Amino acid sequence: MLQYVKEFIDRVDTKTLDQCKDLVATKYGVVGISAAVGLATLFGYNKYTHRESSYGIPCVPYTIPFVGSNIEYRKNPVEFCKKWNRKLGPVFRTHLLGGESVVVSGPLVKEILLNENFDFILGLKTKFDVILLLGFEPGDDLKDAEFVRKIITKHLTPNLNAYTSRVVKALKDGAYAMLGNAETTELDHVYPLVQSMVAKTSAAILVGEELSEDKLLVDSFKNMVIDVGSELKPNPWLEPFGSLQRLRMWYVGKTSKNVARHKAQLHSCLKKAVERRLDHMENDPTWARPNDLLQDVLEYKECRNSNDIAGFLVRLISGLIFAAIHTTSENSSIVLYRLMQNPHLMDELLEEQNDIIAAEGLDVNSGPEVFTRDLLKKFVKLDSLCRESMRMRNDYINLPHYYKGTTPFVLSTGGVILPGEMVYLNLWANHVEGSQPGSSNSDTFDALRFVSQSKESSKVGQDFLIFGMGRHACPGRWFAIQEMQTIISMLIRTYKISAIGDVGFPIGDSSTIPWGRLKLEKRSTVA
Repeated sequence: MLQYVKEFIDRVDTKTLDQCKDLVATKYGVVGISAAVGLATLFGYNKYTHRESSYGIPCVPYTIPFVGSNIEYRKNPVEFCKKWNRKLGPVFRTHLLGGESVVVSGPLVKEILLNENFDFILGLKTKFDVILLLGFEPGDDLKDAEFVRKIITKHLTPNLNAYTSRVVKALKDGAYAMLGNAETTELDHVYPLVQSMVAKTSAAILVGEELSEDKLLVDSFKNMVIDVGSELKPNPWLEPFGSLQRLRMWYVGKTSKNVARHKAQLHSCLKKAVERRLDHMENDPTWARPNDLLQDVLEYKECRNSNDIAGFLVRLISGLIFAAIHTTSENSSIVLYRLMQNPHLMDELLEEQNDIIAAEGLDVNSGPEVFTRDLLKKFVKLDSLCRESMRMRNDYINLPHYYKGTTPFVLSTGGVILPGEMVYLNLWANHVEGSQPGSSNSDTFDALRFVSQSKESSKVGQDFLIFGMGRHACPGRWFAIQEMQTIISMLIRTYKISAIGDVGFPIGDSSTIPWGRLKLEKRSTVA
């Protein structure tokens, strides 16, 4: 609307203003001009919101100012994606999620994701700013993100083989914390179990096995997202107003007792450990260096040059808790609910495990302690299940990218994206709308779809954008996938898992986590 008003003003020349000057000298002239301006503005705004195209990109029409197409989209995101993708093609403009944006799908996603001027960090920050939400002082978010990427690519991914035994042990500890030694357990939801396992494992890898025994630290790894997120529930009335949403996040960050508690817990635990490690690093040449990401980070000048090293680490780890730990718990829960929806798959996956374990010359009655990274990579049916479960998530218009270029960007279609515009990906179109090569049923769940397609669940592409693509791809996806697959493998090897009643999968986009009660019964044997 503001753009239309600007265009309207720009069309008013000096001669027109001189003619209006005489009219406003009378009462009737003022009334007449006011009515004319009002009608012209209304007509012009209606014409603006019903434009067929803008800068060579077709537009989704809308009626309500500020709200735009939000109501239509929220009512049925699947139909919104289908309708406008089919009517307008692989790129269109829409007033959605707080402002006018460009939505792309199909091969066009490559033109966004492979261009460094389209920035996911800046795009996400306008919608969900973790630094703001957790009350940290503003910093260089792009620099922080690059530092995290460096740590993950140089120190986490190359060491996944070495970390596997630690992952298995921590996952067992996390499961025991929820299930104990009970022969049979009934749960209202699978997420708390998975969350306990992921939190314990992530702590063991990120800050070390010793610190992962600290209950307060693990509590923050496990519950920070849930506790803080509960204070930021979706509010459809605020969604069209980005500035108010950011103000709300700022207020939570500055006043929330949950935010303050989790930051204090992390800071207290890390401060003591950091002081001990720095002392050993400086004064004890015989000290055995810990093998964890905390130690890797401490050896970088970006960390040691900080005035508050523990504070630097709290900021770093808090971001990882939101970006990685919650996402891994979420995706693992989705896979487990798909298994409960298709219970025949559990025996098939267990049979796959036993066949591969036997082929490796190991005892088929062994527990999950025999799992290695190389062994897990041979579970191709499990890998296909994970990829298919994530592909069929209720992800629609998502992954915002802010165009930080200084000149207009021209798509291969001829459409133009202006500096400062937001671009979203139509994930539903790329994942589901007939996008799977050689498949005629891409809109249905097929757990073994990728078994013979050489498409591992960590392999990104325009038909699988859960982890992004190109330079924008998630650097920690290999660890996330290994953690997910170890969780699934451990649980089905140790327990018979069954749904109690119906399993439900969300179709809106406010939450991606399915629901349903479940029962876990300990297996007496796995062979």
